[in-house]
Parts: sequence; C-alpha cells; structure tokens
Amino acid sequence: MAPVKRYSVKQKIEDIATCLALDENQIKGFGYGNGRLGIALFYLYYGHLTADNTYAEKAEDLFSQAFDELRNEKFEGHFFEKDLAEFGMFIEFTQTANWFDFEAAEILESIDEVLLNHLEHAIEREDFDPFSGALVAGNYYSFRLESTDKIVPHLEKLVHGLYQKKNIDSDGNWFWKSKLTDPNGVVYTGISHGMGAILALLANLYEHNILPSLCAEMMLKGSHFLLTQAKEFEKHGYYFDDIVGQTNGISRLSLCYGDLGVSYGLLRVGQTLSNDVIYTKAIGILRNSILRSSLEQTGVRDAGLLYGASGNAMIYNMIFRLTGDNVFLSTAHYWQQRAIEYGQDTADSTAGFLPHLNRMYLATNVGFLQGIAGIGCAFIQTVCDDAPKMDKLIWLL
Repeated sequence: MAPVKRYSVKQKIEDIATCLALDENQIKGFGYGNGRLGIALFYLYYGHLTADNTYAEKAEDLFSQAFDELRNEKFEGHFFEKDLAEFGMFIEFTQTANWFDFEAAEILESIDEVLLNHLEHAIEREDFDPFSGALVAGNYYSFRLESTDKIVPHLEKLVHGLYQKKNIDSDGNWFWKSKLTDPNGVVYTGISHGMGAILALLANLYEHNILPSLCAEMMLKGSHFLLTQAKEFEKHGYYFDDIVGQTNGISRLSLCYGDLGVSYGLLRVGQTLSNDVIYTKAIGILRNSILRSSLEQTGVRDAGLLYGASGNAMIYNMIFRLTGDNVFLSTAHYWQQRAIEYGQDTADSTAGFLPHLNRMYLATNVGFLQGIAGIGCAFIQTVCDDAPKMDKLIWLL
C-alpha cells in the first residue's frame, strides 16, 4: 500500500476551498457536524496549511454567525444539545490549537449548565447515545477537562449514571442502550452511537482519575459483553453487527458503524488497563479488518468522515499512533487514496465528491461529518504534519 500522492491531495484541498467559498454552499446551524462551524474548521485548517490569515478571518466570521444564531433563535428537537456541545467543543479545540484567542469562560460555563440538565434527563431515560443521550454531555465534558476541573462532578455524575443504569446479560456482562431511533432502546456496537464510544470515554475518564475503580469495572464488563457478540470472521467476513440482535447481517467498515469503532474501544480498554487479553483481541479484529476492501466487504461508497474512506483513514491513523504498528499506517494511506479516488465524480457532485446517503441536503454535501469540509480537514492532516489532530472531534478519545 503506497503512501498517498501529495499533489493529488493538495489539488483536491484547493478544489474544496474554492467550492466552500461559493454563496450557494453556505449553511446554517451552530454545530460543526452539520452546521457552519464545520466549514469554519476547514478554513482554520486551510489557513494553517497555506499560512494565509484571511481564512482565520473567514472562520471567525462563521463563528460569529453561529453565536448569533445560538443566541437569537428558537430551536426545537433532540439534536439541539448535540449542536450546543459541538459549539463548545469547537471553542475548546480552536483555543487549544491557538487558532482562536478570546475570553470564553462565561460562554462555556453556560453550556456546562445546559448540558448538565440534558445529562441528568438522559441518564433518567437510560439513553447513552453520543447523538441524543448522555454521551452528548460526556464527550463535551471530556474536552473541558483540558481547561477546567469544574466539570469533574458532572463527569462523576455520568459515571455513576452508567453504573446505576447498566443492563446485565445472562453471563453477568454489562451493556448500555441508545434510544436515538427506538424509545425502547437498542444496543449499538460501534463508536458513533454505542458501546465503542462508551468504552473510549470510560478509558479517557480513567486516565484523568475520575472514579477510576468504577470506570475500570465498567470497561471490563462492557468489553466482555462486546466480545461475546463477536461472530466468526472466517464465516461472516466481519465480527460485529451494527446493532446487537439484528438479523440482516449488516456490518459496515466505517467510523460510524462496525468493527473499527468496536475494536477502537476495546483497544483503548486493553491499553488503559494493561489487559493483554482484551488488547490482543482488539488487535486481532483490527488486523482482520484490513482484509476488507471491496464495496461488498465494507459498504464504503464515498469519501466522507462518517460513513466513508476519510473516516477510515482517520481511525487507522489513530490506531497506528496508539500501537506503533506500521501496518495500520499503511492502511490509513490506502483509505486516503480511496478518498481521493471518490473525488472524481462530476454530475451533481460538490468539488467532485458525492455522498452516498442524505445527498438531498446541502449540509450533507458541504458539511463536516459527511461532506467536503470534513474530507478537506482529513486531507490537510495528511499533508501537514503539524496540523492539530481532530481525533476528539470524531469520538476518538
């Protein structure tokens, strides 16, 4: 697997920058996943790459628009808190990167309190999804740990909530549900909605000495639950269904779903607790995931972060940095090249890229999680070694 061709990447980055500047590609929303702050992130990365301060000014203008939208408009729906958390995470990320420098304590402390209310209600209804449930607040507070210890009691509340609301299977293993799509709850295995995200967050909290004994117990019980769900790779071509108990045999290879997110969570547990059994299992799953490359094997149909090739490149690169194993770096290069190849579409595409899902929405095409803003940020990280790593923005805690 040859490293990515840098000239090809840079050309696509320039195409994305040109496309995002068009009036027709301006979006609303105060989060970064599907809102204007995702484009702001691209401008900050692009300005870093080109040493052009005008792009930082563009990002600041988008941030001001997002802040005005947050303050002045009425929002409804269960993704308000997710976007609010993303707004706060954007501030923390850009200040840590020394891209933005303004007094944000009052803003962030207000977000802390709003999300505490959300956290308490999510725990009560036993929803631990990173989009709709308690991990909306949990992932945000994990960002805040880098700048304040005031939110430690909030994270302790989350840890206690996870412990109190755990489900126990017949073997004594523990699991937690998402109520994003089903009021009765389902058990997602991966990192965007389910168990992989919970394990990664618990590992992060353990490392920050937040109720470490409880975190360790839940990491072990949760890891054992996931490992009991594993299928025979030789028979099925994958290990984990997207949802526990589903019968349609779906397991995508992506940041959003499937073996990558599960094994990332297991890897974090194995390393954090120095548990050789869990670590070895995680590495075995990851090494077999490398064998999956075709559309039929992976379900990958575009270049996006959430479901596509750029997200796979990001997670394999993170796994390389955690393990030092060059096979994962080579695999990251492979998926980076695949992402470039997906940028050759012309009809109805945006800067050459065409998302497979939800393409009828402008935010899907130009935004961060599924669109060209996120693809562009991922590309810049491949050609600019000193660009800030955006792992935590995509649940890789």
